Amino acid sequence: MPTAYTVLFLITIAVAIFTWIIPAGSYQIDPETGNFIAGIYEQIPRQPQGLWDIFMAPIVGMVGDANTGGAIDISLFILFIGGLLGIVNKTGAFDAGVASIIKSRKGKEKSLIPILMIIFAVGGTTFGLAEETLAFFPILIPVMLAVGFDSIVAIAVPLIGSQIGCLASTVNPFSTGVASGMSEISRGEGLFSRIIIPIILLAISIWYVYRYASKVEKDPKNSLLYEQREADLAHFKMNIEDIYEEYDFIDALYVPADSELITTLLGAYRDITGDMRPPQVSGGATFARTMKNCVAFGAIFAQTKDTMHQPNEAWPLAEMEQTMVIYAEAIARLCCE
Repeated sequence: MPTAYTVLFLITIAVAIFTWIIPAGSYQIDPETGNFIAGIYEQIPRQPQGLWDIFMAPIVGMVGDANTGGAIDISLFILFIGGLLGIVNKTGAFDAGVASIIKSRKGKEKSLIPILMIIFAVGGTTFGLAEETLAFFPILIPVMLAVGFDSIVAIAVPLIGSQIGCLASTVNPFSTGVASGMSEISRGEGLFSRIIIPIILLAISIWYVYRYASKVEKDPKNSLLYEQREADLAHFKMNIEDIYEEYDFIDALYVPADSELITTLLGAYRDITGDMRPPQVSGGATFARTMKNCVAFGAIFAQTKDTMHQPNEAWPLAEMEQTMVIYAEAIARLCCE
């Protein structure tokens, strides 16, 4: 399958070709409403785009030109959020959290309906959780079947929950963020109504799914999939204890001491402090392990009393200022030399 960049490049080429074929035209825009004024379309000379324009299109799209506003602020925002979501997905934090909730509600599985629908709705309204919910179908279907519901309930919980959140996105960068940037309005404009709407819709949705689940629990014949219930029970037979296993699947991170990153950071530190101690290996586990060329750098000196993550944690101002000098020197060496 072609990558998204390949598809976008092919679309750009197609649009450039169309500029040689399709007649060009223009409209006038109402300055008060921003809408096109009907009935004033007129043709203008074509402005065919060549090879250079094709390669310049991504740059113009980012920084803009005399006729087009740039979208670099929106693009960087989406890249930042996308990186954050990539870390969450890579570590399996969201999946493990949902699985942990499912296990904690053993014996009270019906309460999973409002709890999980709220979680999925929050995901949808904040970071556009949508097709990612497909991964939860095989987790929820056996759970819901085992406690007397059906697969419709299992699918409705993540699907309806996430889509209600996406439908009334509050701060979703992929819908509200992009639309606000293109409209040149604050992302906070209309936020109150975007908070009220998903609350109302989610309450109705939870009631509807919960009501249907209660009917199926009372009499399985009320299920819309009653005819295949036995086949589903046989196919998704499970032990609820098996749905959540706590484990660490991220490899330990080790950056060689002779790597360019380590030698550059050590050089900046040693030249400023005169401290020639060798680099150290630290324990613990953080999401930093997903970044393959990442190390902890600072900010305790040889003479510093270690109060990190302890009561009365403190950092002398003089050492803070010296740390900033070291960081500035290290950044300059990494980026400019």
